[in-house]
Order: sequence, then C-alpha cells, then structure tokens
Amino acid sequence: MGGSENDIYYDETTGWVWKRNRIQVFHLSWRQFFDRILLHNYLFPEAGIRFEGVLEHEGELRGVFSQPYIVATRGAWREETEPLMLSRGYKRRSNDDYEGRLLTVEDLHSGNVLIDEENNLLVIDPAIFPR
Repeated sequence: MGGSENDIYYDETTGWVWKRNRIQVFHLSWRQFFDRILLHNYLFPEAGIRFEGVLEHEGELRGVFSQPYIVATRGAWREETEPLMLSRGYKRRSNDDYEGRLLTVEDLHSGNVLIDEENNLLVIDPAIFPR
C-alpha cells in the first residue's frame, strides 16, 4: 500500500511499518528528508521514526524508514488535535495545518493523527517545514 510519497509495508513478525520513500516527490534534497525525520522524532517521539537505510528501486535511490505499528481505535478529530499542538507551541493556521515560531506542521488530519486504546494522540505522518 502507499501513496505518491511512500510505498508502505507492514511486517507482522516485528510489528513495524516500513516505508520506502520517493525522495523527489516531497523533498528537495536528501538533507530535507533527514531533517524531516529528525524533526518528527523531536516533535512526536510517541511515534518515532527509525532511518533504516537506502536502496535502489526502479532506477532511483530511495530512503527507507520504519515506525512501530499503531493500534488505533480511530483517527483524531481536529478538536482533539488542536489542544495537542497548542501544548507544543503550535497554533492552527487553517484546516489541519499548524504554525510555530520556527516550523510549520501540516497534514494533521484524522488519517495522520491516531488515538490508541489509552486515548493517546499519536502523529504518524506529518509534513514539517521550516518557516
């Protein structure tokens, strides 16, 4: 499964989700790709990303990373995500996009912010940009 940015695989033996990233779809450089992983782990350590390596696929070098599989009861509503982001210094700009002093965090819709069985909000796939 996946979208335009990532091919996504679930490994039942490890309980991790693996993503093979098409760097050029979303990132201008490899540095931007690595920065996004670092920023994700800083802002949302509850669903941290591990960089696994690179591989060649269809003639392109792709970044590979993984995350623990989240057992979610449902996706979070905007009214639930907004207080989480406010507590981390981000104000909702429009729709599911938030701005902080140094960063913009976008795409925090109910498919990317999940609620687990303990009612924790877990952000799995934000788009993070410097302001």
